[in-house]
Amino acid sequence: MPVYEYEILGPDGSVKGVYEVEQKMSDPPLTAHPVTGAQLRRILSSTFASASSGADLGCASGGCGVPSSNCEIAGGPCGGGGCGGGWN
Repeated sequence: MPVYEYEILGPDGSVKGVYEVEQKMSDPPLTAHPVTGAQLRRILSSTFASASSGADLGCASGGCGVPSSNCEIAGGPCGGGGCGGGWN
């Protein structure tokens, strides 16, 4: 099962920490910390981005998890190296 990372948000929307949890890919994203109730926002980590099969899934289609509007950030498609190559 994949491990997802979430930003723990303070009342003012600032990031207060990171929470990691094992979830099925079919599970909906968490919105609140299970213990504290703090607001959570799921983030895309470099581990997740580079965990694909290595095939270039097509950044412009959003296949690597990066919205097509951000496709050319960090020096290349999906952060460089294609969708399977991870982020720079």
